[in-house]
Amino acid sequence: MIIIKVNALSKNITLEETWELLSDIQKYNQRVKFIRKVTLYTNAQGKYWEDITTVLWIPMKIKHKITSMKKNQEISYDVNLPLNGFMKQKFVLSKNDKNVFVEGTIDFDLRNKILNNTLGVILKKRLTEMLKYTFLNLGGEIYKIKT
Repeated sequence: MIIIKVNALSKNITLEETWELLSDIQKYNQRVKFIRKVTLYTNAQGKYWEDITTVLWIPMKIKHKITSMKKNQEISYDVNLPLNGFMKQKFVLSKNDKNVFVEGTIDFDLRNKILNNTLGVILKKRLTEMLKYTFLNLGGEIYKIKT
């Protein structure tokens, strides 16, 4: 299992505005690096959406099952990867008097030691770049990265 965590904060937008940006899946192709197209089948928990991504340079269609959508708190997806791999993406929101915080976590396993140690290293770098870009694009500041 490979785990990526990126923490960001914003002093400029509210928790509600942050939630609106993160939960508007239909606009991910405008906000999330590497996503080229999004097809949203619903945004209710347990439903799914698909994207065309170039995270590994070659356009691929990836299906995301929405596993949690708690307004102003968290949103998460399960993703079946090619070659029998699996990924979980989770975004948790919180706030204090001055800042809104977002913790983005991506756990993935290509279910093959050789693939995890080769393609997994590349995928880890690209997914970290995707999270950082997305948070910065939403007006956040990155304050912690753990890979």
